[in-house]
Amino acid sequence: VVELRKEVSRDKGNQNAAAKSNHKLDTAVVWPSGILLGVPGAASKALAAVLQKHPRVCTGIDSDGWDDNSPIRQFFMEEELRAQGSEGYLAMFEESAKSKHLEKKGITPYYLEVGQGYLRGSKVPGFMTSTFPERLHDELRFVVVLREPVARDRAWAAFKWLQSHVDLEDESEAYVKDFPRRMDLLEQGKKTDIRHGLYNDQLRLYLETFKRSQFLVLNFDTLIDNEQESLRRIAMHLGLDPKPFQTLELPQVNAHADAKPLGSLNKNFCRRLSEVYAPDIENLYQLLQEPGFSQWQPAFPRFQDPCRDEPPKHGKPPKHHDSEA
Repeated sequence: VVELRKEVSRDKGNQNAAAKSNHKLDTAVVWPSGILLGVPGAASKALAAVLQKHPRVCTGIDSDGWDDNSPIRQFFMEEELRAQGSEGYLAMFEESAKSKHLEKKGITPYYLEVGQGYLRGSKVPGFMTSTFPERLHDELRFVVVLREPVARDRAWAAFKWLQSHVDLEDESEAYVKDFPRRMDLLEQGKKTDIRHGLYNDQLRLYLETFKRSQFLVLNFDTLIDNEQESLRRIAMHLGLDPKPFQTLELPQVNAHADAKPLGSLNKNFCRRLSEVYAPDIENLYQLLQEPGFSQWQPAFPRFQDPCRDEPPKHGKPPKHHDSEA
């Protein structure tokens, strides 16, 4: 957390400068009301694809944009986009086909920001407060879906390899061989995808900027096993009518035509990787047991053991589990 805070402090000057020009848009415009703080490999795009089907929700990407492997725009993590200021940020939503369609019908859209990697972005909370009018800071609603970090890490690695058209025939072996390099990066404090699974540290940085009541945090397995109830809670937390979600299911996105199920992972290696995440995850469990989160926050169950002999058991086939989803 100390390292993350150092990164945050370096950008304070830029954020304050941006705030001065942005707040002229304080009134008379529609701002995003909800933000999906995505975690790579934990159903960010699948969830966005479902939420986009709500008659009022506009994510800034038209519906078919969630069904392919294209990267999504992440305003608060891309310097080139942030340079466009609030006008550029709002244009991402206003210029979408759905937003224009709703405007013609006289319906106020519900703008939902989707950031596939926002949770891990240590500077993102500051960028958000310097972009949004101050009056809206306490009104934002955040949705977070957390996946068991070993399973998330492996699925995300596989997805990146598929993007590069790498043959996954020996995926498990390649994944294990790459581990020492990634661990060295972690110990040196350098960028590595292993950090994506340190959820407690990441979430606490957001809680230093926003109120707990603004956050709904779901377990990935809960989302997959109980889609309808999870979507209902998400809708209520965001202030949306949940009825349009009653017949919807999470789609499979970011799949690859040549993708094969991931093979079994060496148990000794799996244990080593689990131990990397264990302290942070235990702190996460304690955090989520504390009061103050969204009134729609369900109990957050412990993650399933990623090193068990049997595959994870869910209410239906785990169609989302081997891609970023």
